[in-house]
Amino acid sequence: MDVSALREFLALSETLNYSATARMFFISQSALSKHMKQLEEEAGAALLLRNTHSTKLTPEGEIFAKHARRTLEEIDAALDEIAQFRARNHISLSIGTMEVSAGATMAHALGLLNGRISNVDSSVTTLEVEEVIRAVEEGAIDVGVTMLFETAIPDDIGLKCLAVENFGALVAKGHPLTRKKSVVASDLAPYRILIPSPNEFPTMSRITRSAISTVSRRMRIVDKMTNIGSIAPFLISEGGVALTFSNVSRYYRDCFPFIPLPDIEAHATVGVLWRESRENAVIASFVECMAEAVEKYGGIM
Repeated sequence: MDVSALREFLALSETLNYSATARMFFISQSALSKHMKQLEEEAGAALLLRNTHSTKLTPEGEIFAKHARRTLEEIDAALDEIAQFRARNHISLSIGTMEVSAGATMAHALGLLNGRISNVDSSVTTLEVEEVIRAVEEGAIDVGVTMLFETAIPDDIGLKCLAVENFGALVAKGHPLTRKKSVVASDLAPYRILIPSPNEFPTMSRITRSAISTVSRRMRIVDKMTNIGSIAPFLISEGGVALTFSNVSRYYRDCFPFIPLPDIEAHATVGVLWRESRENAVIASFVECMAEAVEKYGGIM
């Protein structure tokens, strides 16, 4: 059985709310429903009763939850024991990061780390923004670098805030909006607006739609931002506008001007996360090095 699905099931057994549980794991409700259906097929029994008004566990679901909780406790204990063994016998660090922070800032931080602790075997994996917290919580990576919105950080997760990124519009050079002294959300109405895909970036999509909710009826929204690489072609070929955060402009080395939208109150915090139960000298040093790298470059890039 999928360990991630077991964690989702246990959370759902406590919240009895599909919407709230899906937000906890940064997935859509339809994805959560699919995972629960797969669990029920593997268990050979209905585990949940759901209608338009409520969700509750079946008697079989109560039994399954009891044993799933014990199973996950054993898995977490095994992961912690493995981490402690590796810390005693190896100096390694697995890092998960969103694409926009996998460049110069990360390279500088790793250079600092290797200068302070010799023979650190570092591996960097690029993940989507919503996947990083989940990977840290499940022990798939030692530390993660990602953007946080109104997200509640789970217990046992340490957090070091590195920077605050502002919300605004990204456009191609020479775009008419670059000639305006100031831009507000209503100025975007004549242009096609690229926003995060709800399938690939459910949290960022929800945050973006909420931020522009008062003016979105007058906008031509295109929710096709599936990764950071999908932004440049849209801006160049369609002359459109991408709604995103200021760190994306630095990722593109300022090839695309970033225009703040002062009438939209939205921001994101970039931070380093790790499981406190797995913290060691290498993780603590990496966190310090990332903070120094962000200070040197004036942000994530």
